[in-house]
Amino acid sequence: MKPAFKLAFALTMLVWPAGSQATSRIVETEISPAHTVVVRDLLGLAPAQVQRRLTGLDADWPRNADLEVSSERGLLSFTAVDEYLFDPAATEGMARARTDGASLPKVSSSCSVKAEPDGDGPLLLMFRNDRLEGVWSRRNAGPDTTLRPTVAGALPLADGEAFLVHWGRVLVGEGTRLTVRCVRRERAADQPVQVRARREGLSASDMQGLALLPFAVGLPAMNSGRSAHQRAGAAFYAQLAPGYRLPDAPRRFASEHAGVRAMRGSDPDYVVLRIDLGGYPSRNLSNVEDFGLVGVRNGIVAWRAVEYGLASPRLPPVARR
Repeated sequence: MKPAFKLAFALTMLVWPAGSQATSRIVETEISPAHTVVVRDLLGLAPAQVQRRLTGLDADWPRNADLEVSSERGLLSFTAVDEYLFDPAATEGMARARTDGASLPKVSSSCSVKAEPDGDGPLLLMFRNDRLEGVWSRRNAGPDTTLRPTVAGALPLADGEAFLVHWGRVLVGEGTRLTVRCVRRERAADQPVQVRARREGLSASDMQGLALLPFAVGLPAMNSGRSAHQRAGAAFYAQLAPGYRLPDAPRRFASEHAGVRAMRGSDPDYVVLRIDLGGYPSRNLSNVEDFGLVGVRNGIVAWRAVEYGLASPRLPPVARR
């Protein structure tokens, strides 16, 4: 985050109008009673079948993969169970929260999962060619050394599928029991409460707000950029599926697309593309946006991942800027 934006963001949090603010309570209704699913009964199922078996509902909720890796055994797709069991409203609410800290929508549904005896969250589902091959946990796993700091110029997943050996997770046993409970949550607003008494004249916060005005002028343009990158970035990311051959050299290819840049490491045949995925409009003056990473070896996409996904391996600091 740029220094000027850091200052602007800090001031924004101080001066945003408080006035009256409604308190709220969460009303929770069970939509699927707690039930247990054994991992072995999920193996070999397609994503939609796994989701419905877990939820106990005939629902088609979003199932976007956090990480996809091309391997000699086929396409490996990873997604966190926690991100797999949210309805569309809750999924969009989480995406908005990454931009502006918004809470979940007024009405949403989701499921919670508890694994016994050897599970530890977040549990990750691994599909091979769209069939569940295993469930991963952090319990009794070593540290995540996907990127080894001692290796100069290291980029994520340079070793392909071999990252599974050192990404800090282990496969759970086929007899692991997953207890799932699904609920509908609704925020019910109570009476507004006065957060801060009105003052006569200009307060210190008012003065800070005035100092912030020069920065705030650029907010509409920032929000427009976030929305534009969200649309274009998502479409571009969708195009770069594992196995896709770039029509040009990676760095030239990146320079021809807005919001895309190429990161190079010590291996001349391996490049990682960083794609700006934008975000929702926000009052936030900082440049916080989502992004995706795409690994390219010899001009062919080897893997792709979204930075905010719980299944994504640890990413290099340069990718976060």
